This record gives sequence, C-alpha cells and structure tokens, in this order.
Amino acid sequence: MKYLNILFVLVSVLLFGCKDSLTQYAPPPVKTVTLKSVDLNSVVVSGNVLRQGTYHRGFIISKTPKTTIENPEATLAYTEDGFGTFSQTVVLEPNTTYWISAFAYFPGQADNIGYGNAIVFQTK
Repeated sequence: MKYLNILFVLVSVLLFGCKDSLTQYAPPPVKTVTLKSVDLNSVVVSGNVLRQGTYHRGFIISKTPKTTIENPEATLAYTEDGFGTFSQTVVLEPNTTYWISAFAYFPGQADNIGYGNAIVFQTK
C-alpha cells in the first residue's frame, strides 16, 4: 500500500505539475478584433491574444483566403511581443481585396501558431 501511495503522488506531480508548461506551448487563442480606417492604401487592424505570456504576434495579410504563415504569397506584419490587445497600421494597394488575420506563437514554438478569425475587406 505504501508503494501505491508513492506512485499516486508521483503521477499527480507529473500530471498537475506539468500542466502549466504544457498549456504554455499549446497554440494561444487569438482573435482578429477590428478593422478601422480602411482607406486608399492602408488599414488599422487590431487583434487580441487571450492567454497570458510573451508571444510573437502580428497580422497575416493576403490577397487569397489562405491567411497562414505557410502561405508564400502572404505578408507578415509583426507587432511588439506580448499578450492582450495589439494593433498596427498596414500599408496596402488601392482598390484591392484582402484577407487579414491575427496570429501569435510562443518564442521557439513556431509550429504551434494560434490564428484569429480572417476578415475580408477591400481598400478604396
């Protein structure tokens, strides 16, 4: 019985003690929040990383619906590292349809990228 108790304690420590480190490296929840000031050649976009931590974050801008980092035609606009709300002015071509999405990932974990919803819009 003594060994069973020790085993229980060890399993508990492993499962519950590692919980924070496992969630830290999971893709963070991200939202693409708003577009403001859409004009001839720029837009102000904001996003939100919903989990605390220091994340690389920014926006993916594309002329196709594929708003992922793997899209070779997409443009990445990085902002300051962190969490919470962030925004950036993005320079674009006039009279063009774009898809834009916020993204974030923990440094060194670029294979665990969290993406926000894609928003489609057209410059004037």
